[in-house]
Amino acid sequence: MATSVRTAALAMAAFGLFVTSPSLAGQIPDPFASNNGFYPDQGAAPPPFDGPYRFRVLSRNYPAQPPAHSWLENRPKGPITRENAAAYAARLKAYVAPTLRKMIEAPAQWDPAANRWYDMPWMGQTDSPSDSTGGRDALLGAFSGQIILKKSEAHGELKVDTQNHTIIYYDPVAALTFHDVWKDAWHPNKLAAVYREGALVVKAGGVAATPEEWPIVAGAAEWRVFRPPVQQVIDHGSHPDQPYTPVVTPLRVLQFDIIVKDTEASPETGWVFVTFVYDKDAPRGKGPWDQLVPLGVTWGNDPEFDDNYLGHPPEDPKNPDAAKLKQFWRNPAAPTYVRATLGWGGRMSGPIDIAERHGLILTENVKPGEVKTDAECDAPQYKPIKPTGPFRASGCFSCHGTSQSVGQARMYPSPVSGHLPMDGQPFCLYKPGTAEWARWFQNRPGTQPENPTITEAAIAAVVANPAASAFVRLNPRGGGPIDASALRRALTEPARGLDYDMLLMFALSTAEASTQNFSLLPERTAVH
Repeated sequence: MATSVRTAALAMAAFGLFVTSPSLAGQIPDPFASNNGFYPDQGAAPPPFDGPYRFRVLSRNYPAQPPAHSWLENRPKGPITRENAAAYAARLKAYVAPTLRKMIEAPAQWDPAANRWYDMPWMGQTDSPSDSTGGRDALLGAFSGQIILKKSEAHGELKVDTQNHTIIYYDPVAALTFHDVWKDAWHPNKLAAVYREGALVVKAGGVAATPEEWPIVAGAAEWRVFRPPVQQVIDHGSHPDQPYTPVVTPLRVLQFDIIVKDTEASPETGWVFVTFVYDKDAPRGKGPWDQLVPLGVTWGNDPEFDDNYLGHPPEDPKNPDAAKLKQFWRNPAAPTYVRATLGWGGRMSGPIDIAERHGLILTENVKPGEVKTDAECDAPQYKPIKPTGPFRASGCFSCHGTSQSVGQARMYPSPVSGHLPMDGQPFCLYKPGTAEWARWFQNRPGTQPENPTITEAAIAAVVANPAASAFVRLNPRGGGPIDASALRRALTEPARGLDYDMLLMFALSTAEASTQNFSLLPERTAVH
């Protein structure tokens, strides 16, 4: 494996990177690690870029003052609607194009710091010295996402199971929040975890499938990451003792998201989600950036339809193509493959977002924390329902709305907390249309947590046996015993919404685990 201490040390010395690798035993975690410490061997074939390796360096020189110019000067005025959402998306893409086109088309030459885009701290390293699937990879600074099953692609063009990998960056307005939260990296200020008006977050994702394996990615921009092969990741789910062997893995860019803090456009939630997808049949223009076309724009959860199992009103037989949702504009000219990956009731979800799930167990009789594993929901007393086909279980806002400290919920409507199972394995969800399910599909401002309180009984159970609790993740690096009084104080502090930012939730989780030996958030899972 190309993950030896010697390889990492040589790479750091050669390129001037300050990276505390988990492979370097005995060192404390580095909140500003650039990557997970796994590097390709010099001369690895195929080379990731032309010329010498250039490892991605963490962009963390967070500004302390607002920038002179921002999206606020360029945004359309007034609330967003289905009628004006297309114009909003077009103006937003044009606004970020000067600094982000090269990120998509030529990432080896793109410098985030020079273009004033910033990284999240505490997300570079992996929790385990042998797990090359966690943290940022060294080549692109990408996070590993979930497995996309070939049966999720309705047209049958996806010939293999594949995996997505994403990069996430924040503009100078969003980075002001990082300056406030991480002034003391070891004691983050969660009270400052509120984004200012006009903040932008971008997430771009590529898939490991080749054009031969998935024809829709033909001609897409190509990235490379240093990650284990897809099949190895899948096999690891059944054989956890199997080691990972990262390799230089080509990706094709399939999805590009821009998330905007804009309370004028979206007064109920404060945020607008815009998703672009690759369309090989769109005009090439100057490059693949011009072939990223809008999938759609969403600014809410359409909660008025939460009591309907289908998540939307009945279709109009006279107008079957009429929009069913009020807070989502779907581009009618988007490529047809995106229809298969929309969320519950047709809510917005991109092709790498895994809104469609398989192997589900639906229930409405399980209290939060009553079962510890998804498979336990299959017991007769819970009156389980098992959908036989694919099932759409989330959307942009339902997933991101779970971002909070204390009493964290899963990113899908589930009574179980902890790891998300790999798609196809048993996965317990509430039955759509129930009050339990509807908690995930409300319109809340980003500072309002989904789970505002934790019961006294749950607190007592955690304090009595923290290792068995769904609310606590022990520090994998070891350490002293957990302080019961500190744990109780943390559990009883007011829950805080983390403004729809999943990565901020994971970063605070890692920081708490590293500094207090426990975390009230679930173990870091795939970025969704």
